Amino acid sequence: MAARSQSVRLVGVRRAILCVGIGIAPLFSLAAQSGDAECYRPGGENPASIYAYLRYFEDVQGVVKNPTELRAAALRQLPHETVSLGFTDSTYWFVLCVRAEDHAATPDVNAAESADRTMALGLQNTFLEHVDIYLERDSAPATKVAELGLQSRVKQAWPLYVFRMTPGEQVRLYLRMHSRSPLRFSASLAPVTEFYRHEKSLDFLIGGMISAVLALAVFNLILYFQLRDRNYLLYFCFLVLVAGYRIFFHGLPVAILPEVARANYLMITLIVAEMSTFFVIRWMRVFLDLRTYSRHAYVVANVFAWSSVPACLIALYDPFLANQIIPVKAIVIIAFCIPVPLYVWRRGYRPALWFAIAFVMAPINLLMHLLSSYGVLPFDVFARMSIDITSLTQALLLSLALADRIRLSELGHRAQLESRVDERTRELREEVELRTAAQERAENATRAREAFLANMSHEIRTPMNAILGMADLLEETPLDATQKEYIHTFQRAGRKLQHLLNDVIDISKVDSGALPIRNEAFDLHALLDDLERIHGSAPRYAEVRLSFQRAPDLPRWIRGDSGRLSQIITNLLSNALKFTAHGEVTLTASLAPTTDADGEILSLAVRDTGAGLSEDELTRIFERFYQSDTTYARRTGGSGLGLAISRRLAELMGGELTAVSVPGQGSEFRLLFPCARCAPPGAAESLEKPGREAGRRSVRILGVDDSEDNRELLRHYFKKGEHEIDLAESGARAIALFSERPYEIVLMDIQMPEMDGFETTRRLREIMNGDSGRSSTRIVALTAYATEREVAAIREFGFDGYLQKPISRRDLLAAVDEMLATG
Repeated sequence: MAARSQSVRLVGVRRAILCVGIGIAPLFSLAAQSGDAECYRPGGENPASIYAYLRYFEDVQGVVKNPTELRAAALRQLPHETVSLGFTDSTYWFVLCVRAEDHAATPDVNAAESADRTMALGLQNTFLEHVDIYLERDSAPATKVAELGLQSRVKQAWPLYVFRMTPGEQVRLYLRMHSRSPLRFSASLAPVTEFYRHEKSLDFLIGGMISAVLALAVFNLILYFQLRDRNYLLYFCFLVLVAGYRIFFHGLPVAILPEVARANYLMITLIVAEMSTFFVIRWMRVFLDLRTYSRHAYVVANVFAWSSVPACLIALYDPFLANQIIPVKAIVIIAFCIPVPLYVWRRGYRPALWFAIAFVMAPINLLMHLLSSYGVLPFDVFARMSIDITSLTQALLLSLALADRIRLSELGHRAQLESRVDERTRELREEVELRTAAQERAENATRAREAFLANMSHEIRTPMNAILGMADLLEETPLDATQKEYIHTFQRAGRKLQHLLNDVIDISKVDSGALPIRNEAFDLHALLDDLERIHGSAPRYAEVRLSFQRAPDLPRWIRGDSGRLSQIITNLLSNALKFTAHGEVTLTASLAPTTDADGEILSLAVRDTGAGLSEDELTRIFERFYQSDTTYARRTGGSGLGLAISRRLAELMGGELTAVSVPGQGSEFRLLFPCARCAPPGAAESLEKPGREAGRRSVRILGVDDSEDNRELLRHYFKKGEHEIDLAESGARAIALFSERPYEIVLMDIQMPEMDGFETTRRLREIMNGDSGRSSTRIVALTAYATEREVAAIREFGFDGYLQKPISRRDLLAAVDEMLATG
């Protein structure tokens, strides 16, 4: 009943409008009524269009079933050239008289054209459900000649009827229409050729506009795949659905749809239209960034977007009810889609203005559509094309909005990139400054550490020099067995302390990258002989056999750092002897097999029959300060640095140091490094003994040292020899003595208070330069420093040589003899 009442009200509105139209209808039909005929003459000189000859009748109750029941007095003239009667339950009859022109008497018209009077009557409304066409010829009664519309079996984009007439013939057409969709009457009648030519042009125009929209859709899809921006995907969906809606609106797919789809054609069209609304609202949320600019608008947009779901459900249930609701809903949404973009534009987002301009066109188009749907405006060609024109224009404007957004995005990205570059530059500058500061701190720390090590080395080596030197001197005096054992204990403890100090200095050099590796020729066999003699005669806690084995093909002269190689082997032998309670320790020297034809690998393996190492101990044995927790380690002690330094020295020499062990069966440490054979240095070998013999002469020596113990040690070193030594406790005293008498050798301590060894040497050189007789004086540095930087400073200063404390009597006298032999 409610639906019926609504229909009655709509009919009342329509009738009121029609009454106004009837009042002005004579203005449109004056020409027709002033003529001498009531029939429309296609191709002839018609005083007015087809609508001047049309008459209609409204059958509210639907009781008129055939033309014979129509009363001429009830027929009315159309108020407009096209009529849209809106949503109505009434059945409408339209009557049109048509007379074919007779061109037989016309000379310029051929017979075939004169005889061809095939006419086409078209109704441009895809959604008409029922259209019955009756044809009345001359005085014969009208008969039904066609049933058209969506509910018929005829597959046409819109109702079309073709009929033939003979020249001069007069026929009367009756059209009975009933549809729950807006009943729009837009008819055209013309000869078939002319009719299809006109419709073909119109189809090209419609197809071109729809194709343009689809082309924009494809373009935005490509942009989405390139940029992965959700804006383009949502806009693509909107454009595809808009194009789909216009395709369905114009009835283009009707000819290929099955009957069930044509029966629900309106429902499908409404769902496509609603989905386009859903996607345009969803896109508007993202494009305008409503979450940022207006939370309230964001929520309302969500509501509007998801309102398409119930609208689609209503269309599924009752598409004709949905057809009345959806236009009203569209008005509300458009009223929302205009002010919101303007608000966002006022907030500073420029592309929103394009969005607002695009949607300003929508209310005009929608208003025309609604007015034509409810019968206020005629549904003519412009009304049919207005939505297509608006859709294409809107799509272009929205594309401009996206283009503007891309431009702003690029500008923003460029600005952001420049900001990031500036920020990164600032970060890099700060990082450089931090690194520079950290490097300065590290260098300061390194210098401080080196200074500390140098000072500690001096402070430790200076008294150690006296202790070891005096112990050596004491060993040369008549002693009983107990006293000799005491002396040996002093010497062992001093050598261990010296070895520990060397390890600390070496590990510091490893950390600072200042550990030097020499590459010079040396006698490998002589080095092994010295090691065998030193370790073979050293006292041990247990009876352990020590053996050295050499391969027959072991080269004699090779290039490398003999001192570092000796240091590694000494560490390995010391550890093996220390951790072996019984059995034997074996050093094996050989050439390891290699696949490299251009080089040889020297293998030095130290095997022992000691306690061995567990798997965990084996993985950590080369770590600094690590010691296996055994009775022998606790008893013999050690710093835990020897193996760590040895592995690093092996790597610096281009080799590797590895270990294998079985608990309870012993261990094997193997050193592998490249073996570069070389010729023996013959000249140096032939000059060694003659030079030393030639240097055996008595000379006067000046010893300079601020330590009383070291001065006393120097005095005893030269007491029983052929050389004479004077001692000075400071640089000033040394200069005074040097000025009084000549000296051939000066033993100069480096670190002294008030005037150090460098300044004292400079003063002595000044004296030497002023007296040609003193120019042959050799100055040898006695240093307790151990860092490479300090040694380099001594060499660069121009000392004739240097000796590192603690200095044994044998080494000191050998250095003096060598200096005398070479100068």
